[in-house]
Amino acid sequence: LIPHLVASHCITHREAMAAKDAANKFRDFDIIDEVICMLAETLGRSSIWHDRFHGLQEILLKTFLEMQSIFAIRWLSRGEAILRLVANLPAAVLLLHEYDTVTYEVARGYKFHFCLFFLADLLAELNRLN
Repeated sequence: LIPHLVASHCITHREAMAAKDAANKFRDFDIIDEVICMLAETLGRSSIWHDRFHGLQEILLKTFLEMQSIFAIRWLSRGEAILRLVANLPAAVLLLHEYDTVTYEVARGYKFHFCLFFLADLLAELNRLN
């Protein structure tokens, strides 16, 4: 056994855990998780909203992608879910305008977009390493 290697664990796992800890300490990232979970739950349980979302994707000439939930126990799921939101962002924001106007106002703001794209870039690289 080489003690230095055992102590370092898996570098990509450590990077992902560091990113998760940073996201947990920076409260502005919480709204990203909340929006993703709300959209995934709403679209998963309501065929009306699911069809409306699909219709918005067609109008915007986007490939239809299902929203993905974030699972706290799977550190890769946050990156995958955030990338899905980025791909679905125009339709997601339009859907929020109809579904939840308070969240819509947050989701169309600069701070939300900055945090979303920052996390998307960071977590895409971490996921690529894995």
